[in-house]
Amino acid sequence: MKIVTASFIILFFVIACKKQGDLKISPPPPPPADSIPDKEIAIFTVTSECHGTLSDSVAYRDSVLLFNNYSRLLNDTDTRIHEVAYQWNFGDQTGSTEKDPRHRYSKTGFYTVTLYTYLDKKISDTMINPLWIVLGQREFRLNSNTIAADADDASEAGQPATAVLFLEWDQSFKASYGIFKADSLLNIQWINRIPGNADSIRLSSMQKINTGGFILSGNYIRGITNQFCLSKINSSGNLTWSKYISNMHGWNTFTTPVSDGGFLTAGNSDTAGHENAAIVKCDENGNELWRRRFERDPILWGINNIVETSDGYVFAAIEYSTPVQLVLTKLDFNGNFVKQVAVQPVSDINSGAAGVVYNGNTFCVYATNPGYNSYLYYFDDDFLYTGNKQISAEPVKGGFARDNSFDLYTAGNQYSEVLQFAADKSLNWNHLVTNLVYLSCGLELYGPSRWCKRAFLNADNDIMVLCDGVNTDNKSSVYLEKITGGGMIK
Repeated sequence: MKIVTASFIILFFVIACKKQGDLKISPPPPPPADSIPDKEIAIFTVTSECHGTLSDSVAYRDSVLLFNNYSRLLNDTDTRIHEVAYQWNFGDQTGSTEKDPRHRYSKTGFYTVTLYTYLDKKISDTMINPLWIVLGQREFRLNSNTIAADADDASEAGQPATAVLFLEWDQSFKASYGIFKADSLLNIQWINRIPGNADSIRLSSMQKINTGGFILSGNYIRGITNQFCLSKINSSGNLTWSKYISNMHGWNTFTTPVSDGGFLTAGNSDTAGHENAAIVKCDENGNELWRRRFERDPILWGINNIVETSDGYVFAAIEYSTPVQLVLTKLDFNGNFVKQVAVQPVSDINSGAAGVVYNGNTFCVYATNPGYNSYLYYFDDDFLYTGNKQISAEPVKGGFARDNSFDLYTAGNQYSEVLQFAADKSLNWNHLVTNLVYLSCGLELYGPSRWCKRAFLNADNDIMVLCDGVNTDNKSSVYLEKITGGGMIK
């Protein structure tokens, strides 16, 4: 009897333990939402108040930017009333405590924008967004009236930059020249004024020298005599030397460096009351080696530039004959005639000048003031005329060759244009440098002309375009615009 009772007790215990193991224990109930620490998550986006393009964290217009704050609580079931605050750091030593601030950067460059969120007076979260402010076109108002003269690449150590030669008038109508250097973001790095004024110096050209610095050309006036003169400027814009070209009166329009380290300077020389084309070859120190005046057989005028080939120098000019001819001439390295060809232009070119762009096998010739119809004239390497191409833009002011194409720039009555033509004379693209300039949001300059003075390819294979025009208060300013090699504003 005791044995049965004991066995029954053991069996009951085993069964009870087995049932107890099958039970599921529920977790304790959650605490009230009010007792959970919350977090204000930092979230924001950037747009332009002027509807400028914002892509891949890049702003392409100098306008007011909108910082859109989408910050929120992590716990969306929290019903407590929290004190939320925001702190913005725009990366340019300025900031804001507004929820959705507006901000305009005064300079182009790379900026790191940071949003700090605060919850109940304690920092809660942080969001960082890099912003690359790139201004495709910038106005440089250096004085009451500033006019562009020329520009060239000023890149050093792989850092793209642009040097600009400018003329400025003060309130007493006294004019003087200067040079400034702008970095790849169109911010001025340095600016130097050139001694003298428009009563003693007239500059028209600035070209980069391979050994560093620039060569300037123009007219230095001795008394009442216009005198050809060259000046060498170092990479900081300081004068190294100046050289007068003796007995060469007239307008010295440009100078270009050549492969032997010397320079070719050209313009229209005043001889016996007639202005005829003239070219002077100088060594690397500006000393004259030889000169050629084209005052007879034929009488030439208006050389806009000279290009160097493997066996000499080539230039285009206007021949004052009946009818007027467009002449392409090659000289050897000692200034002797090699070959010459003339073509009757389709349009009137009685005024202006003529220039040439060479891509290694084709010469593309243009006239700088052809009237209402612009034409390009093509010659092969042997000076054989191969035809012309009419273009809608006018007039062509200059250009450069790239691969097998020709990049040209124009200056019309209301706008300027940069165009690229393929070897088969077809138009690849054109870019309008219009008179619409975004100075800031809601402030647009529209109506005055925009005159293109120079376009060139920089170290980044972008095209830099120098213009001048009238700004909002009817004063003149200098403008730089950067476009891609494909003709899009950058």
